[in-house]
Amino acid sequence: DAEQQLLADFSTAYARARGLLVADSGAAAATMRPVSVSLLPAAVPAAELRKVLDLQPLYNALVDRVARDEAWITATLAPTKGADDFVRRLLHVYEATPEDLAERPMLGIHRSDYMLHDPPRQGGASGALAGATARAKQVELNTISSSFGGLSAVVSGMHQAAQRRFARDPAMAGLAATLAANAASALGTAPGWGEGDAAGRPSGASMKVPDNMALKGLALGLASAHSHYVETAGEAPAAPPIVVFAVQEGERNVNDQRLLELELTAEYGISVVRATLAELRRRLRLVDSPAGARPTLVLLPPDAAEMKPSAQFLRPAGEAAVGAATAREVSVVYYRSGYDPEDYTRDDRGVLDLGATKSGDVQGLLWEARLLMEKSRAIQCPSVAYQLAGTKKVQQALALPGALEAFTATAADAAALRETFAGLWPLGEDAPAEETAAAIAEAKAHPDDFVVKPQREGGGHNYFGREVAEALESMSQAELSAHILMQRLRPRAQAMPLMKKTTDADKENLPSGADALRYGVDAGAALHELGIFGQYLGTGAAAPPKLNAGGGFILRAKPVDVDEGGVAAGYACLSSPILVGSGDELHAAETSINAAAAAAATEAVASSSSSASAFAGSGGGVRG
Repeated sequence: DAEQQLLADFSTAYARARGLLVADSGAAAATMRPVSVSLLPAAVPAAELRKVLDLQPLYNALVDRVARDEAWITATLAPTKGADDFVRRLLHVYEATPEDLAERPMLGIHRSDYMLHDPPRQGGASGALAGATARAKQVELNTISSSFGGLSAVVSGMHQAAQRRFARDPAMAGLAATLAANAASALGTAPGWGEGDAAGRPSGASMKVPDNMALKGLALGLASAHSHYVETAGEAPAAPPIVVFAVQEGERNVNDQRLLELELTAEYGISVVRATLAELRRRLRLVDSPAGARPTLVLLPPDAAEMKPSAQFLRPAGEAAVGAATAREVSVVYYRSGYDPEDYTRDDRGVLDLGATKSGDVQGLLWEARLLMEKSRAIQCPSVAYQLAGTKKVQQALALPGALEAFTATAADAAALRETFAGLWPLGEDAPAEETAAAIAEAKAHPDDFVVKPQREGGGHNYFGREVAEALESMSQAELSAHILMQRLRPRAQAMPLMKKTTDADKENLPSGADALRYGVDAGAALHELGIFGQYLGTGAAAPPKLNAGGGFILRAKPVDVDEGGVAAGYACLSSPILVGSGDELHAAETSINAAAAAAATEAVASSSSSASAFAGSGGGVRG
């Protein structure tokens, strides 16, 4: 298809010029390729985007309140830890940290993922046939390593550039018609690929790719936490503290992280050090702090001596074994790893390291590294408390009658959040017998309408279709306790050409062109999932947050026959929303986006000024 090839060439050039790249699997980080993307954005009702943007601060606050309720978290996850060793270890770290959970500062960079669910109408007809708008239902709430904020902002820029380049090009009439059809599917109307009236306000017959503030929002969250740490640290250290990115070995999504690192440096003058958990195990130490305060976390140079046995790893407060001239104080630990059990099972050489200590203790040196960071006064993003608050079991437990209301400020807030909940049911020994039996019977009879989910992130772990019935038949009651049952959401399909790396078997079917041996365009129907980023800096259960913001988004598209939705795992492509609706709805959505951007800019100035003033006159000066 000539139109698709023209748009594919444009998108590939944009990706290479703007760093929209990932590392090849199994290759050196220097071997980069364009990330898989959709050539067209996905039509999203403007009213639904505005709704979930406005809900994000409520979800941010919900995570903080749940995370600080140790009794509720422990009781909710108690049945799960018996069958899930990963949850058990996280709970051990949670319970082993100092008893100041109610007051300690914690940073959340969250992402609430939604599908625009279209429940079948009478006779099985789709709501699209009746002109009805699909409604946003939450897939999950991610509280650790919420990725692709940097690259998603670049993808939105790519689709904005394509809109300006091709909107009125007669040669692209076919793709314009495809967008109109997608809009009709999403909303029941058929706007064109225009940019609005002369005043710049979208008309009732237009669509527009909105600005994406994801990268700036993520940077604002980290900078706000860094500034809060500096302001409450007392005497300034010899050199400005650093932010540590805890990353995975052989990380492919490195450009997404580098964009965030560069934003922190360029906008706030904050230095970032990237290190794996294995490196952090070797290089981190605790240093005594004033009486009653958590110890300070410092990072030694890369050539730090190999760590001694675990008893010496958690250094006693006051031990003067750290070289002040070379150690750097750590203000924030930002996890882009730590969400998968395998992140804790490999040492520096990739050797399996499960460790073995007395029963009940954290096992393995990398788990001890996580515990050490949690014991320090460096602000964790996320803390283990926030990570546990984002588990699937907690998501399901909050859907129980009356549970959500205990953690929200008003009944109206609880009702607004609950409106986005999908059907969620407990499994295993802790679930009410009648409820469990009814849910399992329905799932076995109609497995395509359900998903079985474990307590895992990153894609590739869920059970779909026939696997649902098989899992429910074969799992013991204890094993079921480590899973939840969820309603399967049904978004409407749209025509979205997906440009992605191909397998060797696909090469003979690729079109000619510069990338014919590397990339193919899947022109079939696709489904999409919308994620909203949020940032929350909580400083105590009784204190108002220092930051509570929503803004920025990610949209992932996948072929209709693919169940999982992870981009990093290879299941989906990055995309963008293109807002559809009446002129008033588009204007209102853009107003919400712009308001979040303006608030972020104000906070950014304050955070940047705070970081600079805190180190005026210090030995290290100000980086910038």
